[in-house]
Amino acid sequence: MIIVKIPLAAPEKIREIAHSAEDGRDDRSADKFGEYVLEHLDGIPMCRDFPEEVIKMAEARWGISSSKDKPREWSEFRDHFDVEVAFGLPMTLSFDYYPASAYHGPFWGLLAHHPKQAVDFIVRFSNYCADSYGDPRIFHRFVELPEKTSLTLPDGTAKEQWCNWRLWALYRGAHVGPHVLESALMALERWLLQLCQSKPD
Repeated sequence: MIIVKIPLAAPEKIREIAHSAEDGRDDRSADKFGEYVLEHLDGIPMCRDFPEEVIKMAEARWGISSSKDKPREWSEFRDHFDVEVAFGLPMTLSFDYYPASAYHGPFWGLLAHHPKQAVDFIVRFSNYCADSYGDPRIFHRFVELPEKTSLTLPDGTAKEQWCNWRLWALYRGAHVGPHVLESALMALERWLLQLCQSKPD
């Protein structure tokens, strides 16, 4: 898709297609646009020029919700198992981001051009997945539930976080987890390492 590589050539059309891609996979051309932007390095120009549209599209297509009070029903998945379901993500993501990589997905492009928005998005995405993984209402076939631990921050405040070996190992791809989440964590780690190297003080 040429338009993905030169999005500023038709900004209004890009916003229209991106909005259509948020609504699902009924529009074939918009769906293909969403795949290019969110799954391939070809999406980097979109991450550079339209970061808000990319993030909205990702959150919509991955089923991420900021609402905490809506019960999520996963009974339709009882006869299936994909680790994505245990993390609150659609089963359709199972192979879309394989193999996990710092360069797979929109994360690296967003971090390179809009680090503040990208870090906020990755933290929000990671917290959503961890909260879903720790929610006993969500189907967890063959997947253990995590536990809560309390971390004391430098300012003395305590922060509760979900923890277990699976969560800890995801950024290295050392345990089974959603490839899209692994890719997000790998991209964040790579960006932080580069930041430390460029600003050692």
